Amino acid sequence: MKVFILIPDQILASFDADQVIIPTGTGFMGVLDNHYNVNLKVVNGILLIQEKSEWSSIALGQGGAVIQKGYSFEKSSKDYIKMPSPDETCVVILVENAEFSINLDSSLTHEEYVKAQAKLASAKTRKEEILTELSEKRARIRYQATQLIK
Repeated sequence: MKVFILIPDQILASFDADQVIIPTGTGFMGVLDNHYNVNLKVVNGILLIQEKSEWSSIALGQGGAVIQKGYSFEKSSKDYIKMPSPDETCVVILVENAEFSINLDSSLTHEEYVKAQAKLASAKTRKEEILTELSEKRARIRYQATQLIK
């Protein structure tokens, strides 16, 4: 199956995968080839990808995903082209941000997570708490992504 990770200004990655596990609003959804067509809300979390026997992970921001059999998107030099592929499942994930865990430094992400936790704990008003919760969650997800697959 083809998987595409899109962020607002680019196609971040496109690859073949045997299985992906997507963080959704109701939990995690595993996707294999020949999956039924569905649109999903993607939440901040970790996307797991299996290619052959190797697993990798990507820290995702929120967004959406389309799982559909019968088409895929290929990047050309000028534009994105819709190309029919009747036998292949395509997973298109569009999120606000995404980072491959292999590109993240574990000690640095841990330090950012600890700082974010301290900032959240020291929030004095509900407004401060709400504003720091998202940054704490992103820092936690980035750190967890570095710890998940080694």
